[in-house]
Amino acid sequence: MSDDVHNGLTPAEEDPVIHRMVTALPTPQPRREFGDLVLSAVWRPHPRWARRVRATLRELIDSGRVWLVVGGLAVGSLVPIAAVAVTISLLAPAVAGGVETLFTELIPVGWTFLWAQVASLFETVLANANALDLHPRAWAMIGITSVVALAGCGWGLNRTMTPRAVRR
Repeated sequence: MSDDVHNGLTPAEEDPVIHRMVTALPTPQPRREFGDLVLSAVWRPHPRWARRVRATLRELIDSGRVWLVVGGLAVGSLVPIAAVAVTISLLAPAVAGGVETLFTELIPVGWTFLWAQVASLFETVLANANALDLHPRAWAMIGITSVVALAGCGWGLNRTMTPRAVRR
């Protein structure tokens, strides 16, 4: 037997007035933004690797060690020079004759060649910069961005080198 039939009568037959009133009521519809409201409360976890990367970056930034990494990369070009200096100091007696030749014969020729290369490099850079034909404001923005980035690295390195107890 159907749920709509009671005592052998349908709801429309049992009380037609109430049935007309109930069927005349508007059907409730959710608002348009209802789905967005529901989905905004849904939390979807990020993959484990993304959470680990985010936690590591947050730890590096909070501790100030990220500036140590940036500073390490910035001074990374000094590592080969230090390696050469250590090698020369260890092999000083064997290298002494070569160093004398270097300073008396090769460096003067090398300086001349180096300055010619530097002048050629600056000419090439100037020619390429002129070929870009950027507006002066664009050049100004490039310069300002470079100065701000350099100042940020300096601030970060200073923060890294300052003990945490002094910073607070």
